[in-house]
Amino acid sequence: MDKGATVSAITLKQYTTALENATRETMREILERKTQEVGAAGLADYVALTTENIENRIERIDVAIAELQAMKKAAHGQKEIVREAVADFLMAAGVERLEGDRVSSITVYMPKPKHKVVVLDKEAAIESGFAKVTVDTTALKNALENGEEIPEEVATIETVVEPPKIKINKRRA
Repeated sequence: MDKGATVSAITLKQYTTALENATRETMREILERKTQEVGAAGLADYVALTTENIENRIERIDVAIAELQAMKKAAHGQKEIVREAVADFLMAAGVERLEGDRVSSITVYMPKPKHKVVVLDKEAAIESGFAKVTVDTTALKNALENGEEIPEEVATIETVVEPPKIKINKRRA
């Protein structure tokens, strides 16, 4: 690799990093500088590369989150296995309390029973008044958009205007 290619790669990485972390206020300066250096086509590639880098970072974060959640779930499960197995071991030995050097003690206890509701007849429960009612906003929106008469105090449609954004259209091979 020649020296010029190395400088270009370093410069591109510096700008990519700058754009990836730029605020809205500093964005214009970075984009203007880049446009002067590489022109409009180069700017398009630069913005697409930066957006792709950010998307890749988001995907890596999502994978890491999923892995951490799986590890956390496994750790919680293992913690329960240890607690239950040690309790079984101590109870089988007739020990209710075990003194420790680093901990005061380990005590075997019976958790309080938890109560769980099991619905045997959903219709009867609903008829008895044990049901939640929620507004179907999708149906309401469709009715409003189709011009159905709905009293003003019931619902209205608000238009939310977002700032303009770009869409990256990838070149077909």
